[in-house]
Amino acid sequence: MAPLVHALEQNENTESIVCVTAQHREMLDQVLDIFDIKPDYDLNIMQPRQTLATITEKSLHGLDEVLEKAQPDIVLVHGDTSTTFAGALAAFYHKVPVGHVEAGLRTYDKYSPFPEEMNRKLTGQIATLHFAPTPRNRDNLAKEGITDGVFVMGNTVVDAIHMTVKPDFEFRDEQLKTLDFENNRVVLVTAHRRENYGEPMENICRAIAELTADGYVQAMQGRGVRVIYQPVGKTTFTIGGIETFQETANRNHLQAVTRVIRFETITATEQFAAESGFSEGDELWAVQRVRYLDGKALILDINYFLKEFVPGLTEEIASHSIYDFIENVLGMQIITSKRRITVEHATSGRKLLDMTAMTA
Repeated sequence: MAPLVHALEQNENTESIVCVTAQHREMLDQVLDIFDIKPDYDLNIMQPRQTLATITEKSLHGLDEVLEKAQPDIVLVHGDTSTTFAGALAAFYHKVPVGHVEAGLRTYDKYSPFPEEMNRKLTGQIATLHFAPTPRNRDNLAKEGITDGVFVMGNTVVDAIHMTVKPDFEFRDEQLKTLDFENNRVVLVTAHRRENYGEPMENICRAIAELTADGYVQAMQGRGVRVIYQPVGKTTFTIGGIETFQETANRNHLQAVTRVIRFETITATEQFAAESGFSEGDELWAVQRVRYLDGKALILDINYFLKEFVPGLTEEIASHSIYDFIENVLGMQIITSKRRITVEHATSGRKLLDMTAMTA
């Protein structure tokens, strides 16, 4: 809202009255300082162990007195906080039109984000003017029957960035001043929503810990997370999900070719069954393929499929995508895959691969 406050102050035909509830005192004071805004009314409602009910009640009561005194022609509220809804409701009680800045955001789950989803939906029902950041937000309002007084205006966060981000900007915090932004990529991690309390917060911290342990980032207490892994243009493969070889090639903007060097039917022996997990006597497709990326033989792919589950498999199909055949022709959905990566000495199959390209 800060950029809008400054814009209204510069309009000689508008008398701008700024009221803050101080729902989050410390964060608010930082913003007021950065944008040099001096509120006309500061309700200062924040208290220890405040609840949604106390925030809403104290905001509504305080704003009621402000509206009675200021007698505004319109009330502008921003976003989806409890203060936003309380401000819209207080204005409604005084029969003052409401303009909702950042209107139309929706998840269609009233409990996520909580309570923001319901705050913004209820505010939308009260508002007369709706300032939507994007056409999608406008369309969300239209689905709820709100089509009058809707304007696509962009996001005031972008305006705030233009007002604050400067080449010669200096942090006031001494720890932040030590970050080398020119030679490092820095990740800012925020986790302030109620939904992040407990297990979600633990998952976020665990993910950062794993990235740190793997050498991708360096976590610095009080100073954020610094990215220390720098990719050097090598081909990347998805390990934790399901991705076909062709999809990998497309994602890396490379040309993929598959050459089938073995395609036959075999019967699982006792030894093979013990090594593979198949049952002795199972009829299997045995497929061996060499995978090329931009003309380089990089992967020797050895697969076995139960014939009863993959009927109709041919060498031609194997030269393209067996996954695609299973899902789109046989109509079976592949919902998960497991991969185990080991490092072993190259066998006789190394002559099929471009080992120089793989180790370069």
